[in-house]
Amino acid sequence: FFPAKRPDGRAESYVNLRVWVTAGMLANRVGPGQVESFLKKGAFSEIRIKNPTSAAGGSNGEDFEEAKRRFAAALLSRDRIVTRADVEAVVRSFDRRIVRTEVALGLERSEGGLQRLQHVICSLDRDAFVDPEIEIRILKDDLDRFLRTRFPYDTNLSLELEWM
Repeated sequence: FFPAKRPDGRAESYVNLRVWVTAGMLANRVGPGQVESFLKKGAFSEIRIKNPTSAAGGSNGEDFEEAKRRFAAALLSRDRIVTRADVEAVVRSFDRRIVRTEVALGLERSEGGLQRLQHVICSLDRDAFVDPEIEIRILKDDLDRFLRTRFPYDTNLSLELEWM
């Protein structure tokens, strides 16, 4: 990998990376400066790795499918949703009560001409809600807002929630 260039053409000397290396809650005990390097000595002598902040967010309760969904969502480039797989990964990782997602890509007419449309249908587990009628409205608003901030600017969203 290569460092970014500054406006004057010089290479940056720092880069921020998000790394997931975890042993569940045990990983939350990694304090600032405790990670020094994952690289073999001598192989990359000019690269140093340091963690300026404490590790956080590890848990022991996540199963493989949940971890896969969360990891797929984290792989989005610049947190943008571009492909159908991106939509499915982000929606499924947004709330574990969403058990299935269908995505239909299309076009719709608008005053400015044709625009892309992502029609997203989420199937929900009704038994996972304490007060389904209230919570579904909140979930829909939150998910709608979350998705709209990550779609490309010329893409519209149609979001539908249904019970399984």
